[in-house]
Amino acid sequence: SASFLASLAARCPQHITRLVLIEPGGLKSFLPTKKTPVLYGILSIPGISSISHAAATSRYAILEYLQKEIYYGDIPDDSTAPEARYWGAHRPDASRVERSRMAGLMDLDIRKDLPNIHVPTLLIWGRNAIRPALDEADIFRSLFPKVEFQIIDRCARAPHEEQIPAFQKITLAFLNRQAGITSTGA
Repeated sequence: SASFLASLAARCPQHITRLVLIEPGGLKSFLPTKKTPVLYGILSIPGISSISHAAATSRYAILEYLQKEIYYGDIPDDSTAPEARYWGAHRPDASRVERSRMAGLMDLDIRKDLPNIHVPTLLIWGRNAIRPALDEADIFRSLFPKVEFQIIDRCARAPHEEQIPAFQKITLAFLNRQAGITSTGA
């Protein structure tokens, strides 16, 4: 997730030269709690593990999750996300990943890491994101004022899937500026 990349950029800058983040958790929402490892342990109990995994990774559950948590409006017609998530969730040992997501282990508290990021960084947020909400970008920007910030309209947590042309234009412009490439525009 984006929070892992932000943490990596702060802790191991030699591995990252430029960073594009889409709505990272670990600022106000998606923070780990003391209950997180306990919940993971409960979800790992035989029987509970298989029932919770089956319930969370059915095609219906994946579609419902994407519609409620990820996309603004309907899932794009050309989206491969539902099938990719379904098949990914049913690979060998994939239940560990799903248990981690359900328990809240997929994001880190990145508030302490942000001031230590020293690579050019672009932060992209979907205007219609609910969790993490757009106001969390203010937290990010207060802790890392050098970040470039862009909002993409008519999307929630997946601007790279919902508004592909806008996302590509913003991202490529950022990367080209960082590489010293100027666009002549065709």
